[in-house]
Amino acid sequence: MILKAGALALVLTGCGVSTPSADRIDLAPPPAALLEPCGRPVPVPETADTTGEQERLWGRDRLELVACGDEKAALAAWAQGVVGVLVDETT
Repeated sequence: MILKAGALALVLTGCGVSTPSADRIDLAPPPAALLEPCGRPVPVPETADTTGEQERLWGRDRLELVACGDEKAALAAWAQGVVGVLVDETT
């Protein structure tokens, strides 16, 4: 009975997930620019009485929104890379 319990313990420990050692994982932090919050929309001032001025401000907001989306996509890619490294280290 003790022999069976010992054999079972050896088998079960072999099936466990190993955790990577902190000294084996070398992850650079994400670029600081990717952690910056997105810019707020530009308020349309009272002096923007022309449609052209309003369109210019709207266009600026749209460009900044696209740039921020690109930065957040890059941050997501970095995070997926981190997960990939951790998964590779534990298998």
